[in-house]
Amino acid sequence: YLDDWSMLEIFHFGPRDFFGATKNYFLSWPLIAMRPLQAPFHALLFLLYGQAACGYHFVPAALEVLGLWFFYLFLHQLSGRRDLALIAASLALVDPRHDTTRYWILCDSVNLSLLFTCFSLWSAHLGAIKDNWALRLASVFSFSLMVWNYELFLPMAVINAYLQTKSVSYGYWSWS
Repeated sequence: YLDDWSMLEIFHFGPRDFFGATKNYFLSWPLIAMRPLQAPFHALLFLLYGQAACGYHFVPAALEVLGLWFFYLFLHQLSGRRDLALIAASLALVDPRHDTTRYWILCDSVNLSLLFTCFSLWSAHLGAIKDNWALRLASVFSFSLMVWNYELFLPMAVINAYLQTKSVSYGYWSWS
């Protein structure tokens, strides 16, 4: 079970440098090995904000908005309709079911995974449209970061893989 207070205790009584705090987190909490990018993410947040709650709210909120910006870009490219893309991204932003922006420090990395996932979908789609392998590679790298951070969006791998296999020259589809 992951608990905010246990995580804060590890950082509070641990080293005050980034690498030392990250290493201490791994050594003190073996469960973090399942999500290895959370350790440096939480270490950085603690070193920046300590036990002040504002940072643990601001950073996830910013990550959520940035992630949904890429979601908007992806939907706009996919549909060709700004209005529908904006409505969908706005509804996702105000959806009350995802509460990690509002509380629960240990789940704040869900929003980092949201950013990685939405960037991955956007860059895979744009890479397919432009037949650009750098964008496709950025998509794969971003999706890999998501998996190592928080696996919640792993089912999006199906869409991402489909986008990776498409290109304009092979009749790439679009809803516009």
